[in-house]
Amino acid sequence: PFVSPSAPHQIEDLPVGSGCIAQVHRAVIRKNGEEMKAAVKLVHPGVTETVWFDIDLLRNVTNLLEYIPSVKWLSLRESVEEFAQLIGQQLDMRLEADNLERFSHNFRNSPDVSFPLPIRPLVRQDVLVETFEDGLPLSDFLSGERAGEDTVKRQLAKIGVKAFLQMCFKDNFIHGDLHPGNILVSMSQSGTPSGLRMTFLDAGITTELTPDDKRNFVALFSAIVQGDGRRAGRLMIDHAREHECSNPDAFCDGIGRLVDHAVSHKLRLDKIQAGKLLLDAFTLACVHRVKVESNFASVCIAIMVLEGVGRNLDPTVDILRAASPILLEQSREMIRSGMSM
Repeated sequence: PFVSPSAPHQIEDLPVGSGCIAQVHRAVIRKNGEEMKAAVKLVHPGVTETVWFDIDLLRNVTNLLEYIPSVKWLSLRESVEEFAQLIGQQLDMRLEADNLERFSHNFRNSPDVSFPLPIRPLVRQDVLVETFEDGLPLSDFLSGERAGEDTVKRQLAKIGVKAFLQMCFKDNFIHGDLHPGNILVSMSQSGTPSGLRMTFLDAGITTELTPDDKRNFVALFSAIVQGDGRRAGRLMIDHAREHECSNPDAFCDGIGRLVDHAVSHKLRLDKIQAGKLLLDAFTLACVHRVKVESNFASVCIAIMVLEGVGRNLDPTVDILRAASPILLEQSREMIRSGMSM
């Protein structure tokens, strides 16, 4: 426990980072009679009102767009509501503190992945005090002075992809904002790739699927990994909450062609663009009137953000090989628990 919640804190005036919702300052706090470095995250004054005004604008635009028949199948209205929920979570530092603790628990056995921890009781809706994490910005390895360290970059790509796959398929708790500004890299004194660690910051945006949606997502991705594109298309139709697909064979054939192209290149980022692949799949869904669930779309956006980071670190990373073991493990768990796939 703190000696006193009101113990003097030294907070630097200039922020070390600032985003659309909050800014972060270095600080020194006193805990158990000793000083320790901390990061103080403060919500910008007036940002809450601005955010909800913008959300109302999005709702109005979405209502107009849904008069276009094909747009209905993109679940725009549901996506805006999910986005509103995610932004609402970002405005409450207490929820981010809970997310950080949950991520830290999920990765407690992963020495190469870490998260800051909230320093309670110094957490409230508009303020989060957390442990200060040292490290180099990931951007230094993408285009900065360390961009030429290919061996280190390949190891970072491996760590990042493995962590993301664990979030998606094992933990069902996904960091939704994994851009380079939210990732720090720390190295052992030897500077070797074996001593690398990635620290993920800013856990205000997260995605979590319902048990049914997670089962469907694992089944869908398993079909893709196995190269069974027609089965992936069939699963999309069968698991859609709503569809008016008049030609299921044509839809499945279209998804099959997309999957065949991706799998032929082993989902390597130097051969395919996940963003374009997902866009093509969504376009097919609109044409054939198969509703895309909004929470699936959130996971896809997270994948697209990670794709950009992964392509710059190691475009030859084999996502199929990385995903296969964890998908196999999840499939076995579902079979043991009596869930059908």
